[in-house]
Amino acid sequence: MPSLIMLLSGAAALAYEVVWMRMLGRAFGVTVYAAAAVVAVYMAGLALGAAAAAKPRPAHRALAPGLRVYAALETALALAALAGTAWLARLPALLSARGYDAPLALGWRVLLSLPALLPATFLMGTTLPVLVRR
Repeated sequence: MPSLIMLLSGAAALAYEVVWMRMLGRAFGVTVYAAAAVVAVYMAGLALGAAAAAKPRPAHRALAPGLRVYAALETALALAALAGTAWLARLPALLSARGYDAPLALGWRVLLSLPALLPATFLMGTTLPVLVRR
């Protein structure tokens, strides 16, 4: 059962990545820069989440292993992904309202995508260590 859950979660994560890349391509105008921003933030979020979930904790503060914690993380992840997607949908209008018609530098693109992608990718990174913890 955990293997099937991990497979479905991974497929959903890849779908999020593709959708976010398309949305950022619409906001930034150049797909290469959108892909670079998504991959940078995506990998950073996964790494930060995995590191946070894998840290040894005192016994009284340890996360209880099991599917309940995993389900709670996946629920929070879905909410964060929906909020991030809503932010990305508004980003082109926000940029044009501010007069950013010229191409933005890659650093600015990454910074603008952080609030949308980092919470969800951080939670994605926490799921595997929590699911396999015994």
